[in-house]
Parts: sequence; C-alpha cells; structure tokens
Amino acid sequence: MDLDPEKSLKSQTESSADDGPPLKDDPKYIKYFKMMKMGLPKEAAKHAMTRDGLDPDILDMDPEKSLKSQTESSEKEDTGPPLKDDPKYVKYFKMMKMGLPKEAAKHAMVRDGLDPSILDMDPEKSISSQESEDTGPPLKEDPKYTKYFKMLKMVSFSF
Repeated sequence: MDLDPEKSLKSQTESSADDGPPLKDDPKYIKYFKMMKMGLPKEAAKHAMTRDGLDPDILDMDPEKSLKSQTESSEKEDTGPPLKDDPKYVKYFKMMKMGLPKEAAKHAMVRDGLDPSILDMDPEKSISSQESEDTGPPLKEDPKYTKYFKMLKMVSFSF
C-alpha cells in the first residue's frame, strides 16, 4: 500500500471496523456478486437485484469496500455557499471567468495568503463539502512510523 507521508494514517485508511463487511461478503448482496463471479453478466445480476427490491447500482461499487464507506462521503453535508460565490474566493473565480489563466489566479491567491488548490475544486460545491478531514500527524512524523522513514532516507543517500 502506498501512502502519502505528508498525510495522517487515519485520513488515508479507507474504512473502520464498524463500517461493515465488504460488499461482496455482505449477506444482503453476496448472492449477486456470486452470480457475477460464476459468469452471469452484470446486467442480469442487476436485474435480479431490481426484482428483489434492491438498488442495482450497488454492483457498480467497489466489492472490496463496505457499503457505508462508499456512501458516507456522498452524504457529507454541503453547507455554505458554492466556492464560486464564496466571498473569500469569488474574486479569483471571477478572474478566471474574465479569461485570466488559472495559474495567474492561483498566483494571486498565493500573494493574498490563500491556498491556490481551491481553484482545482468544484466551484459549484462549498469548500466544507470538499475538504478532507486530515486528523493526526503526517505519517512521516507519526512516532509509530518515523523510524521507517529514516531507514528510507538512509537507503536513498547510499545510492
């Protein structure tokens, strides 16, 4: 597993133990994933789910992850104005709307002490709905893992 040493471990691990079983092992959906494993086309398994009163779009999700972990992020509340209308950022989106290149607007954000990666987000959604919660120390500074990053550093200097 490749993790970003600049982010916390918690923010990079997908699901917690209480998320439930992976979809392919979920008692509610196991038979449909088994149908596909046995060679039945996905559309036929989806039809069976519809017939049984279940959401057939479940089969388009990652079978290795729980249903909760895949639906939780989409349920995140979208509070606040869309980025393009947020008083803090409206000026920069207006710059781009007027034809200024994104890089120039990003430079203006840096000059004004703001995070330029905001311009890479969806302007139709609020910032709160798009920010990830990164709690804890960056992995490279986590006491549990610092020795491994030191090892990596030592190995890279020897070559």
